[in-house]
Amino acid sequence: MINIEGDVNAIDVTSIGEDANDLVWFKLNDDDIVTDLYIKVIDTAEGVTTPVAGYSATVKASLAQVAVKGPDSTGDFDKVKTVAANALVASGYEVTKVEGTTISGSTGLKFTVKNVNSGTTGIEFTVTYVQA
Repeated sequence: MINIEGDVNAIDVTSIGEDANDLVWFKLNDDDIVTDLYIKVIDTAEGVTTPVAGYSATVKASLAQVAVKGPDSTGDFDKVKTVAANALVASGYEVTKVEGTTISGSTGLKFTVKNVNSGTTGIEFTVTYVQA
């Protein structure tokens, strides 16, 4: 198992439980029997665990931006915040801080994250919203 710190540890197969966001790789032999199994644990931001119906998000790492699309013209702030956080977590980031009271502008929604794979901290992502 590869934990959230990136450490690789051997575990007993009986300790594996269902987790919807963890990543799994496996190797099969010629008889289609699993010979190697790797599980990468993806940590979730506190309170952010479910998808939001009608909303989607794309993480644009090179721009430090999360682009959210939703069904309404202005975007429900709490739903945009949740779907943006979910997208960051799914992209390998750990949300460490959330700021802002609106989706755009000078008081816009901003996430400070840690890159789970590299350990880089203090990365700031802004959130943009458009109607789908």
